[in-house]
Amino acid sequence: MRLFCVFLLAVPVWADRCTLPAGVAEFVQTLPAERGARHQSLGEAARAKPDDFHLNRLFLDGSVYEKQAVREQYRREYETHPGDLDYTYLYARSLVGSNTPEALRVYSQILAKDPDYPWVHLSQLEIFRAEPFRDRKKLESSFMTLRRACPALWEPYEYLGEIDNAGLVAREAANLRELLATSKDPRTVVLYRALWAAEFRGRSPAGQEVERQIVAADLKRLGALERTPELRTVLANGARLTGDQTLVKELAPPPRFDPGNERSAWNKAHPRPQPGDPPEQKRAWAQAQLAEATRWIARAPAERRTLAYTDRLKALVALDAPADEIGQAGDELLALTRSRSAGSYAPFLAVARAYMDRGVLLDRVPGILQEALIHIDDPEAVIEIDLAPAPEHTAINRMAFVDDHANAAAMLSEFDEKQGQPDTAAAVLQSLADYLAAKAPPHDGKHSAVERIYGTARFYYWRQRAALAEHAGLKLDALVAYREAAVSLGHSSEELLAAERRLWTGLGGSNEAWVQWLNTVRDPAQLGKEPDRVVFAPLNRPLPDFTLKDIAGGTWTPDRLKGKTTIAAVWATWCEPCRAELPHLAKLADALKSRGGVQVIALNTDENAGAVEPFVKQSGYGFPVLLAQHFAEDLMPVFAIPRTWIVRDGVLVAETVGFGDPEQWREAVLAQIK
Repeated sequence: MRLFCVFLLAVPVWADRCTLPAGVAEFVQTLPAERGARHQSLGEAARAKPDDFHLNRLFLDGSVYEKQAVREQYRREYETHPGDLDYTYLYARSLVGSNTPEALRVYSQILAKDPDYPWVHLSQLEIFRAEPFRDRKKLESSFMTLRRACPALWEPYEYLGEIDNAGLVAREAANLRELLATSKDPRTVVLYRALWAAEFRGRSPAGQEVERQIVAADLKRLGALERTPELRTVLANGARLTGDQTLVKELAPPPRFDPGNERSAWNKAHPRPQPGDPPEQKRAWAQAQLAEATRWIARAPAERRTLAYTDRLKALVALDAPADEIGQAGDELLALTRSRSAGSYAPFLAVARAYMDRGVLLDRVPGILQEALIHIDDPEAVIEIDLAPAPEHTAINRMAFVDDHANAAAMLSEFDEKQGQPDTAAAVLQSLADYLAAKAPPHDGKHSAVERIYGTARFYYWRQRAALAEHAGLKLDALVAYREAAVSLGHSSEELLAAERRLWTGLGGSNEAWVQWLNTVRDPAQLGKEPDRVVFAPLNRPLPDFTLKDIAGGTWTPDRLKGKTTIAAVWATWCEPCRAELPHLAKLADALKSRGGVQVIALNTDENAGAVEPFVKQSGYGFPVLLAQHFAEDLMPVFAIPRTWIVRDGVLVAETVGFGDPEQWREAVLAQIK
């Protein structure tokens, strides 16, 4: 009896902590749909009510990475409330993305005290799905705990596709269908994608046609709802699964105006005037650029207007517009840049350059450059989320900020010199030299993109050093510095060539020696040039035991790979480079049909197996297509497709990522099986 009473008392406790309080639930319904705006609104609400656990939890759940200031805030609360599981959870959740191993350690402490604490399990679903921490068994365990402890919670179903247990997936798909039939929460509509994917997984090839009819019935019912962006995405997915091309076309978004693309096309059609062109030609071009930039600003979404605002500012400078017009254009560009939570602060540098070139609003220049440097040098200006690390991409982004720093510092030095402060200008430049020395990348040939960006940063330094030397009358020093600027950049621009030629002539150099001097510059066409070829990286990775189905209903196990060399293309129907590769894979398969001991297969990674067979059938491909989402994902340290694997006798021995030149790809594959 006593145990029975305890159980009855426990029910409302679970219900309370698994369900949002009425006031918070009503507030959530008013939040904007856009992710960034939603996260910002939750942050403001959490700061207004710092003791409201659910607001703080929702705020943290809205991002996979919180910056140091936020992490410190939750650390202080955790230390102020020792032993409180909710504050402990918020602190640990704030670490996800920046120090996920530590978050998991703290999570384990919470679960030791309360094994069913729901929010730890919900967060662990996200963590154990991520490639660096992928663990499908632990994900399944957290999923099952949440389904038992919080049966009305719908968020766990978003991870249903990550579970390997076919029986569990089938049971939970049935539960999910029942939930969706009765749910009045508009946010749950996104779960239809997870539902359809789970149901297709349990169908035979013949049964998939039955499932398509079920999806079609779902679409008919969903079509009567208000078409929110989330619902449009679901409808598009369902239309693709059922082959309803009329609905696919109806839901196709209208072409979005992209000022970047239009700008490129316009610049190609209207070449920029050269320095020696007549002034009236330059003015006409600037007037045309101003008109186009104004049109782009009016049409583009706010987040895409930066280039248009920058072009407008440059056009006004070229037209010698009044200072107040230039100032207004600069202020609008600065305001747009400040409104973004992340990104480059290059627009700040464009504004400072415009004011300096035009000789107006000079009192604003130091402040603009210093503000830019504060953001550029922020240690968290570029972050690497440990749930999805991308070291090479992060290195490129970090070096881009080094480039911006060098540009800003060189401009500060230039500004100081023009204000009659050569000593200050030299000191700023010396600080830049020290900064660049500390930021130098390894010259190992593996970071060509990073080295190219670093070369541009060095160009800013050497160009300003050359200018300071020339203005001080040190012509030979200036000549050498201009040459270093050209070497750093990889070529001599017209500006650099004119400066070098001027100094060369002033020093009494001959034309013959001048030509020899020019030939010492490295060929820019070879600077950082990537080898234009397909490269297979050697591996030695025995494949795990597996049982996979192909779209024809056949079963594949490791036995079907024994004694053979297998060429396996890893792909998805939504991947454009993959779609470009598959016709060439088909040709290769036909060419190798008569070759014993070699087979060609395709490993599909689509989330929904129902999308695969119609695509392959329509394309007419004859090679075996295996439904291998989890199998392939678990073999990749980072998910990236298309990918071609060479498997010999059940061992993955080589791979190449991406697809470029078809002939080179074919030759590289054939070289692996000779």
